[in-house]
Amino acid sequence: QVTSCLQSHEFTRVTSCTFGSTQPDAKTIALVGDSHAAQWMPALDIAGRANNWSVTTYLRASCPFSTTYRLQAFEYDNACPKWVSAVEESLLELKPDVIVLSAYSMHAYATDNGIDGVASGMIEPLAALAQADSEIVFIRDTPIPLAANQADIPACVDKYRESTEHCAFDRYKGLVFDPQQRAAETLAGAQFIDFSDVFCGDTLCAPVIGNVIVYKDGDHISATFSKTLAAKLANALQ
Repeated sequence: QVTSCLQSHEFTRVTSCTFGSTQPDAKTIALVGDSHAAQWMPALDIAGRANNWSVTTYLRASCPFSTTYRLQAFEYDNACPKWVSAVEESLLELKPDVIVLSAYSMHAYATDNGIDGVASGMIEPLAALAQADSEIVFIRDTPIPLAANQADIPACVDKYRESTEHCAFDRYKGLVFDPQQRAAETLAGAQFIDFSDVFCGDTLCAPVIGNVIVYKDGDHISATFSKTLAAKLANALQ
């Protein structure tokens, strides 16, 4: 389901999926962003059905919900910012109760203003939505094994089945600063959810938690592990 709801790079036309509760009085939640937002779909599906939430997705590969150009976006004739504009229009029409966003924290952006420039691009398409009374919630990007030189968690776990601690990676290398945090601090009323302590101890981030492989590659969590986070995510969004 995640793959079918995640648009590929070249498209600017907005497509969406809706899941969770089908009740007419359901709370409406929009999940918006790139593949690092999409990885929360399995958790939100379970949380939605358990809490009477209807979840609609607006997801595009490698495209954070930001008006600040992502450097790689130029490869696709500025398709990413065109998509962001179209999604903003869709969200203004939908008027969801809550907009949940997440994005890959290692994107390279075309700005001379550093983190503040990136954050302002994230805030710009949300300003009118916040004024329309949608609650804005950013989920901090998950720890990134690639950033700590651990490129393929499943392959590592397969190799060290009896001692998966060999596949753990450094917390402070894996937890790249997330510009969404600055956006949440700047946008009045926005919430920032940080699940880092679920993934990591004081110094290391785990490759396996509760007998479930946490990552499907070097930077995305597995759908199975996402499902285990449904209750935690629901509590954070209550």
